[in-house]
Amino acid sequence: MTTAGPWRVLSDAGVEDIVLVCDFPTQIRPEAGFSHLAPLLDPARTVWEAVPPPAGSEQGWSSDDYLRYWMDALGDVTVGAVLGFCAGCVFAAAVTEQVAERQGRTPRLVVFDPEQPTSGALYAQYHRGAELFGAVLPPDEVVEILGRGQKLLADNDDVQIFGPALSALYAEVGDAAFARVGLDPVRRAELAATFASFVNWVVAADQIDPRPAWASATAVTSQTRGTAADLALREIRLDVAHVDLLRDAGVAGTVSELLSAVPGTVD
Repeated sequence: MTTAGPWRVLSDAGVEDIVLVCDFPTQIRPEAGFSHLAPLLDPARTVWEAVPPPAGSEQGWSSDDYLRYWMDALGDVTVGAVLGFCAGCVFAAAVTEQVAERQGRTPRLVVFDPEQPTSGALYAQYHRGAELFGAVLPPDEVVEILGRGQKLLADNDDVQIFGPALSALYAEVGDAAFARVGLDPVRRAELAATFASFVNWVVAADQIDPRPAWASATAVTSQTRGTAADLALREIRLDVAHVDLLRDAGVAGTVSELLSAVPGTVD
């Protein structure tokens, strides 16, 4: 894989129509990413992944800022399809619309277990991180950290309010926990900035209405699909766990068929 600013090349097949993918890639999550799916596509495809800006530089960015960051770096390539995963499906919808306006042809949109941003989903990520603190903090402190996050959620579940507040809380509690294991201040700040980068990405996605683009999309869903898949034109539901959706060979075969289909047709 190579990264050139806002886009990471996951695979380069030398074909004219490239595939753009939207997700928040991180090595520590259990869910597979598009880096797993890209090499499984047959025939091979050129796949570019939208990369968030460096952690810390995105503070205060809106959805328009993210889209401008990606679209300005896209150049004059021809886009044949746009794929999204979870909340990344929201950005995929906006990218599809902007690409269509630019090139005069709407790329195929495929969304995997699409989700619209919620404060509950953001809290789940905080909860996951807080549980990891259990390796260095006593149980009562972990319970307190979880309780503070739950109180924030109860006080105001508006993503635009809850997201920034949760980032600030994570920076506070994370700094104390990471100090216990001897991490220096610079590394502690980097870890807090990474979490804040994800939260800001979700907060920005919450500013987008994906429904117009999703109305013509194909949703590829797992065993635990959410209700957002109901907004797609077509759903292909597969007996695959959510965490494995982007690494499953059968899913890759289904996606390969979708990408090879004649534009405008639905089998």
